[in-house]
Amino acid sequence: MSHASELYGAIGITLVTLGWFFILGRTMMFSLSVDAVIYERFGSITQFVFSLPLLRLIPRKSARLRKLFGLEKPDQSAA
Repeated sequence: MSHASELYGAIGITLVTLGWFFILGRTMMFSLSVDAVIYERFGSITQFVFSLPLLRLIPRKSARLRKLFGLEKPDQSAA
């Protein structure tokens, strides 16, 4: 009886772990799909977020954030 509980305990742990990996993988694929659809329909979310009143000051003061999020405006004199 004790050997059976050890065996079923190991199998149970394995099944639960594989179940969590499955759920994690499905969640990641769902979030990537939603992100792709949002980007396709509305464009970059960072443009919206950094256009909010208080947050619009952050990229103006930080060149590093402008570069990281791609918020630098194209050079108008080059056109």
